Amino acid sequence: MFKLIYLFIFSLILFSCAQIGTITGGQKDVVAPRIVKIQPENYQLNFNDKQLKITFDEYFTLNKAEQNIIIVPPDAVLHALIDRKSLILNWEEALRKNTTYSIYFNKAIKDVKEGNDSIMSIVFSTGSTIDSLSLTVFLKNAFTNAPVKNALFGLYDSLTALRPRYFISSDAEGKATISHISEGTYFLKAFEDVNNDLLVQAQELQGFLFNSLILDQDFSDTLVLRLSHPLSETRIKNVKFIPPGMIGMHVPENFNPDHLKYIDKSVNSDAYFYPKRDSLILFTGPLALDNGSLVYEQDTISLRFPEKDRKLNINVKLKALEQLLSNEIPLLLEVNDKVMAVDASKFTLLNAADSTTIFIDSIRWQLQKIFIYADWKNSNKLSIKLQKDAVKGMSEAFNNPATYSLKRQIIKDFGTLKVTLSDTITKGVLELVKGAEVVRSQIIEGKSNFVFTNLIPGEYYFRIILDENQNGIWDPVQPVLERQAEQVLWFKRPIKLRANWEVESQLEINQP
Repeated sequence: MFKLIYLFIFSLILFSCAQIGTITGGQKDVVAPRIVKIQPENYQLNFNDKQLKITFDEYFTLNKAEQNIIIVPPDAVLHALIDRKSLILNWEEALRKNTTYSIYFNKAIKDVKEGNDSIMSIVFSTGSTIDSLSLTVFLKNAFTNAPVKNALFGLYDSLTALRPRYFISSDAEGKATISHISEGTYFLKAFEDVNNDLLVQAQELQGFLFNSLILDQDFSDTLVLRLSHPLSETRIKNVKFIPPGMIGMHVPENFNPDHLKYIDKSVNSDAYFYPKRDSLILFTGPLALDNGSLVYEQDTISLRFPEKDRKLNINVKLKALEQLLSNEIPLLLEVNDKVMAVDASKFTLLNAADSTTIFIDSIRWQLQKIFIYADWKNSNKLSIKLQKDAVKGMSEAFNNPATYSLKRQIIKDFGTLKVTLSDTITKGVLELVKGAEVVRSQIIEGKSNFVFTNLIPGEYYFRIILDENQNGIWDPVQPVLERQAEQVLWFKRPIKLRANWEVESQLEINQP
């Protein structure tokens, strides 16, 4: 009996030892390395060394130390060295006397296993006190008013100074706060700093406080800087080939077409037009080469004309349906080339209800537009047919066959918007926007009441450009002239408009 009990207990022990289990590593490490010791201590006074030693609670790696470990003010070049769980920072330059310095670790310290990181800072002073002033700004896109994140905000000793005395990056809300600033007079700049060189580049989003700012113990304001790409005084940009026969570009305000050359030839006045005040379309004519150039003053822009694009036919689109209210208003077709010839015999206008032909009185054209005049007063639904080669462009390309159907609109198919401004604006442009398109605009000039008629049903909203120079368009920042970007007031609450409706709205002017 004793032997049986012994064998039973022994079997249980063997069975339990044979169970397969999983060895776990515990909970995942989600905490970034933490500072446990700083030599000399954080907020050290009368600091005169050229080295700092920071010890962390775990092993770590560096993430782009030359970019992400920053000393402010930037009076020294930091060199980073890892010694087990410690980071040694040293520099060769002598720091300024009686100055508070901050060293920022912008996600530069990562743990070895999980890669966790964080933003940290260390503060010390070469004098007997730590500077206590701080300044907060909010960075916004000058046109959209949206916050600008990851932009560099800096305090400068002068407006012409290239590098900032103090600087910090903005967060997701566009907020940027610089701490431990010494009393003094500063100039403010903010910019994208795409290449991390601490220099404002012409192509970067940027904003300025052109007047000096005195920071002392009495200063407590929170400021707003509005950023935009600067207005180019002499350069054209965003040059694009539009097959098969147009080149589009944005041009500066003082653009002089007499200085424009296309493939080493001067551009005639009948070879371009302005669809908007800051844009220009150039007609290329026939293209035989894959490459070309556009020259404006000192700039040369290379262009590519791929063979497959050069062989495309021109595209004809029906435009401006909302204006088809009477026989006096023509049907409008738009072409992606300059219209050189139209074969009226290849245009057919039909009453879509019974397919009877409507006689076309005349067809006219100007630049890239074709106007069709006809008597359709007894037809509510129309059909326009274009046969192949009905339209010839300056590029010597022709159109493909196309058919367009449309319903003739009458007054009751449209709506009317009446808007009142709550305050007087002496210099401004009121724009009515549908989707991303400006459908109507009116110069304000001190008026408060506006009416927009014959609008297609849908959702609309308004915006106002505070047009300081009264040129009818929004102007970005102009650093050379020390002009801020013009402010834009947005009223994004949608206004719903239905057919045969008249909607009244008031815009509450609250200029920040």
